Amino acid sequence: MILEFKSKKLLKLYTKHKKAQKKFGVKTARILVRRLNELQAFENLAQVPHKPPYRRHKLSGKYKGFFAVDVIGGYRIVFKPIIDSDRDIEEIPLHEINKIEIWEVTDYHD
Repeated sequence: MILEFKSKKLLKLYTKHKKAQKKFGVKTARILVRRLNELQAFENLAQVPHKPPYRRHKLSGKYKGFFAVDVIGGYRIVFKPIIDSDRDIEEIPLHEINKIEIWEVTDYHD
């Protein structure tokens, strides 16, 4: 999939491993970068497993329209599909989604 990032700060967490380590710690940073690389390797969202360790899941509430995958512990990569049509995201099959925008890496359970 094609990965875009909501901000340069988020992109740097992916490209500058030391920044990710400083923010999340060595182990979490390592898994975060691995998970982002793995997301990039999938052709579309349907290929991202809904079972652990990825546990792709659709979000609701203030995150309606977003998806997340597990990193470690409570940390999740929160992303939004990028679509080139006016269709509602709910109507688009996952295999048609091949571009996502990373919005945040967070523990939204806190």
